[in-house]
Amino acid sequence: MFAGHRRRRSSFSTCRSGLLLILAWVGAGANLSALTFDEAWELVRGEHGSLRAAELDRQRLERLEAATRSLMLPQINLEGRYTRMNDDIRIDLDPLLGLLPGLPPGLPPLGVTVQDEEFWKANLSAVWPLYTGGRISAARAAASLELEAASEQTRRTLHELHSDLVRRYFAVPLARQILSTYEAVRDGADQHRRHALRLEEEGLISPAERLHAEVAHAEADRAARHAARRLEIAQTVLALFLNLEEQPNVTTPLPDPQTGDVAESAPWRTRARRDHPVLGALEANRRLAAEGHRVERGRMLPEVFAFGRRELVTSDLTLLEPEWAVGVGVNWAILDRTDRVNRMRAARLRERQVEALAAQVERDLQTLVESRLLEVRNAAEQFETLERVLDLARENLRVRERAFAEGLATSLEVVDARIGLARSEAARAAARYEFTVQYALLHEAAGGIETFARILSAPAFSTAQP
Repeated sequence: MFAGHRRRRSSFSTCRSGLLLILAWVGAGANLSALTFDEAWELVRGEHGSLRAAELDRQRLERLEAATRSLMLPQINLEGRYTRMNDDIRIDLDPLLGLLPGLPPGLPPLGVTVQDEEFWKANLSAVWPLYTGGRISAARAAASLELEAASEQTRRTLHELHSDLVRRYFAVPLARQILSTYEAVRDGADQHRRHALRLEEEGLISPAERLHAEVAHAEADRAARHAARRLEIAQTVLALFLNLEEQPNVTTPLPDPQTGDVAESAPWRTRARRDHPVLGALEANRRLAAEGHRVERGRMLPEVFAFGRRELVTSDLTLLEPEWAVGVGVNWAILDRTDRVNRMRAARLRERQVEALAAQVERDLQTLVESRLLEVRNAAEQFETLERVLDLARENLRVRERAFAEGLATSLEVVDARIGLARSEAARAAARYEFTVQYALLHEAAGGIETFARILSAPAFSTAQP
């Protein structure tokens, strides 16, 4: 976890003017805590609430899976009770004595006390399932598969958070680069304004030309102030996403687009089929549905169990109660009100439903991978095109400024050339940002984000085949 951040959120007053806002940001930038992309990713992995919730759910299912290990063990019960009845339980022998000849009359009533009116019972009993029609093994497998599906869901959440972090993190260097561009435009417009004032004083240009330079400088200052606010917003959004109380100083720059590893789509499609967490979760759910079918089929089979019982208080036992007993039993439900046949058919249909869904999701993932690849290539091509456009815009500005100095061009032409250069630089930065985001989304669609992190840490953003 990145530990260099203090938990105190800085705030900017909304009433600051644009120029003071820019100067305040520049002055405060040196005091912000440096934050690389890897450090930001560690913060997300350790602090984000949705990831913690997914991990807690996985741990919950892990405990439930561990609880199923005891299903094959015997169940042992300790039972004790005290009973008091209205009278003793006796067996009267007088009717039997009357059937015996030769007994003298007047004999007292004869009988046997079977149970006193007050007695204690305490016993230890055990039941051990020997055969359950596969229901116990299916229940254990189902718990393991639920844990596997939850692990895949956690991995999916991790991948989605990675893409969200890429958007928010690299929005900061994008906004910073755009701010730098418009600050340069403002400085150039200020220099052009001062140059126009001098030319007006020398009578080489009209007041209208000088006024146009004044307007261009004011517009450039407004654009720079707007870019500064966009940078502050990007930093605030990133700080909130990372649960930081101060705006971080992002240090990982936007990488230059390279398409060496996206020329072929087959490796990415294979990787998506192999590694994507959605397909892993669906496969776990398919096997879970198969175990559910096994459970329903096992309900139609008999149960075989061993049992035992040991009386702990033998003084109150009757003549018909043993001190201990063991045996084997069979339980077979011939007719069940739950309609086991239709439940088994429903479980089978559930399995087929998950299979159909998995097949469709796999096709959709292949389409998504192809779409992401096209987006990455398109962003890289736009960047290359804008590189050439930027060279032309720089040359155009140089020519216009020289022509204006010689009185061969108007102030409007210089302003238009400078604005065109700024737009080209901003568009190139946006293309670099779009490539970075789409490249991260491509890794997410392919089911892996580890390669993206290694690419960013490489000195020249060199890519490798997935």
